[in-house]
Amino acid sequence: MENTNSLGTIKILDNNTIANDNTKPIQQIAIKAVNNQNKQLPLAEGCFSEDGTVFPYESIIHRGLSIIENNPNIGNIEEDIRKQWHKNMDDTDYQLKETKFKHILPIFQPKSMGVAVIAEHYKNKYNIDIYFIDNNAQNLIGKLVKQLKNGEQVGIIANVIPKRAHMTPLIVAKKNDKVYIVTMDSINMKSDSFWCFLSSPTKLIEICGTQHCYLLHAGIIRQQDMYSCINDAIIVLKNALRKPNLIDDLLKTSKTMEVTCDDTDSGKTVYQTTRVEFPKFLYKTVQNKQLLYKLTPEDLQTPLTVESTKEQKTLQTHLNKYNRLLSVLREFTVSGYGYKRRKTGQFWQVNTYLQTKPYRMLVKSVDEITGANGAINQETATKLMKKYVNPSF
Repeated sequence: MENTNSLGTIKILDNNTIANDNTKPIQQIAIKAVNNQNKQLPLAEGCFSEDGTVFPYESIIHRGLSIIENNPNIGNIEEDIRKQWHKNMDDTDYQLKETKFKHILPIFQPKSMGVAVIAEHYKNKYNIDIYFIDNNAQNLIGKLVKQLKNGEQVGIIANVIPKRAHMTPLIVAKKNDKVYIVTMDSINMKSDSFWCFLSSPTKLIEICGTQHCYLLHAGIIRQQDMYSCINDAIIVLKNALRKPNLIDDLLKTSKTMEVTCDDTDSGKTVYQTTRVEFPKFLYKTVQNKQLLYKLTPEDLQTPLTVESTKEQKTLQTHLNKYNRLLSVLREFTVSGYGYKRRKTGQFWQVNTYLQTKPYRMLVKSVDEITGANGAINQETATKLMKKYVNPSF
């Protein structure tokens, strides 16, 4: 059976076509790649997949794995397992559905040091500012707002809900003496979100120090794997901050929405805030296949590059480059009953950009400051962390 849309053909195959389930541990393939790279041995393409699928920029991925090996504080590598929890109607039982793919391409998840190194690279290349805030986000955002000049905008990767391991991309901009905070979250934020009480005009004014401040919600549920929120945030901010008149374009799509928040003192409180569309030129990172399948031919022709080039890159050419047909394996766990594994017989068309682009960001950033060996000295690391991680502003 085949399902065709503007992204191409998705083949649904019978169970017998699924490859053997005996995959190598992800640490084993990573260590093997690092050792080969250090010894300058040739590496065959397709080594991250049992069926020989070749991912974009595999040689750079190998180089990135070597850098991570030399700099353990720069980030982790994680396995691409996508989890969903489903409860039954009376909440007495739940089902955990785990989706795995027949590949062993690890996800690079930067730590704060990794973000600082990449932020320095983009500052040098594009003159944009991206900061990482995982502590006391409200106060630091307030300090930043108070020193912004008209026409300035910066990006923030923030832990907006304490004690949760999720990071949200934000843009803080000042235009015509008005302050805009744009949230561009990659997952569904529940009503207990940090942004619920920031939607209160009183709280926003208190934090920003001005009555002329506005919160714009531009997030969509685009992330599907469990580890790429930081990578998504870096990429989204890097592209958004380079867009001329970004705030004006967002405001053209604005509409008022209500946000219901749980308040321990007064019960539920309803605030009005502003919803704006997540721009199509930022769809490069989208993993959610339902969103990708809804793209129209016009959407797919959206230009992705700010600069004028001979060959204009579009969302369509981007997806053509990074989409791969990957075989799917699912495991179902029902509370109290253990798990069962099912070979779905499916090949999904997956946008692999969030798996491959972070290695390119890492390699370019580290090579700028270290040279050939890829080992970052402590003095350089400390300097970059102070500049980009929880800065004092």
